[in-house]
Amino acid sequence: MLASAVLCPACNSAQLRDRGVLPPLMPRVFGGNAVSIDLKAGRLWECLACSLMFRHPYPPQHVLTGLYQALPKTVWSAPEPRVTWPEVARCCELYAPDKSVLDVGCFSGDFLHYLPGHWTKFGVEPNLEAREVARRRGVEIVADTIESLDRMEHKPGVITMLDVIEHLSNPLDSLRRLTALLQPHGCLVIVTGATDSFAWRTFGNDYWYSSIPEHVSFVGKRWFENAAATLGLEIRECRFLSSVNPNAFQSLKNLFRLLLYTSVARLRRKGCPEGLLHSLPLIRRISSWTFVPWWPEARDHMLVVLQCNNG
Repeated sequence: MLASAVLCPACNSAQLRDRGVLPPLMPRVFGGNAVSIDLKAGRLWECLACSLMFRHPYPPQHVLTGLYQALPKTVWSAPEPRVTWPEVARCCELYAPDKSVLDVGCFSGDFLHYLPGHWTKFGVEPNLEAREVARRRGVEIVADTIESLDRMEHKPGVITMLDVIEHLSNPLDSLRRLTALLQPHGCLVIVTGATDSFAWRTFGNDYWYSSIPEHVSFVGKRWFENAAATLGLEIRECRFLSSVNPNAFQSLKNLFRLLLYTSVARLRRKGCPEGLLHSLPLIRRISSWTFVPWWPEARDHMLVVLQCNNG
């Protein structure tokens, strides 16, 4: 079904496909913590012009930013290096014209702390407590949001966005603002969920990644190709990876739970009577689940390197 009243937040196109309802959200929960507003899941829309998928209707970015600002400083802390960080660090070393990095959504500075000490480290972070922790670790916080960051005295050689772009209501505008800050031949290194991964294509709206209330935008390689062409960037790397260390047994267990959940959800959407669902012991148990089972072992994320081709 094509939409008539909704516009793509990235390219402003009205050529959209309504992909249906998204999994229900836990009441008054954001970032795994209690919040004062009740967020509704909305629907998943796909832009036929630029390939962005996005959640709508949903609160505007400034409302979401307020929620991020109030979260505890421990929400996204990483006491151990994340499995994607070595690859991100490799890309920074390989493509950055100098050893200066701006981490957007740096939180308490865990990734920047992971980088060697010879890097000059900057951060953008809305959370009040987390950015104070980052400052104490030697990170220069230059802004609380991308929108409030209009210039930097030292232009960074690389900008990292690790599990951030899915939190942004208008990812193209954010990339445009950040690209303007880069040095000549500077680059952006991005890690995010991938809508063209096998896992996403298999489970669609019922996938765990789209059930997280902080996630509002969903992208794949085609979207990055369109964004790169619009912004004058070159894709240097683009590939799938997992967000956790592989564990075959745990992966199969989580996949099985997700298959069960998705089967019941699709039966419901087809109009299967609740009485019938509750008459079968296993199905009755699954139908009472209030969350989408996670499958983090899947290769459902992508690492993308976008480089300025200016001289």
